[in-house]
Amino acid sequence: MEDIKRSLFGYNKKEVDDLILSLERENNRLKQELLGKTEAVEQLNAQLYKYHSQEELISEAIIDAKKLSKQLLDEAKQQATEMIDTANKSISDEFERFNRTMKTLNELKNKVIAQKTELSKELQEVLLRYKSAFENSETEDFVRIKEHLEDELTHSEELFENSKQIIYIPDLNHKN
Repeated sequence: MEDIKRSLFGYNKKEVDDLILSLERENNRLKQELLGKTEAVEQLNAQLYKYHSQEELISEAIIDAKKLSKQLLDEAKQQATEMIDTANKSISDEFERFNRTMKTLNELKNKVIAQKTELSKELQEVLLRYKSAFENSETEDFVRIKEHLEDELTHSEELFENSKQIIYIPDLNHKN
């Protein structure tokens, strides 16, 4: 504050008026400054509220993301378990089918061996009959024997072909 001079009848009116005017100006300036500061505080409070809202949204998003990731992980585990179960069942089914196929193939192999044995026995019998007939026959019987042999050979070939229709027999002359 300025020093106001005293006069005989009190303070100088002009100085007091100037001082009051100066204080009013200072008061107006401070009010304006206060108003500006109040607006700045309100803006900062608005930003703070906005940041708090964003923080809450981010927190909710993080919580939702954690829940979603847990849910996805649980679903992935469940799908993996189902896939493993399906694969195990498929493998089990394939082994079962393989075992049935092997059993069928072994049965077919036994049939082929039995047919081969039977055909070999028949062929030996035919050869023995022809050998016996040859030893006991005359030359004129050879034509008759040849015809009979051809008939028996044709009959044996037919039997062999019929058995091949039932079961596949690989080429025994072919060597790998």
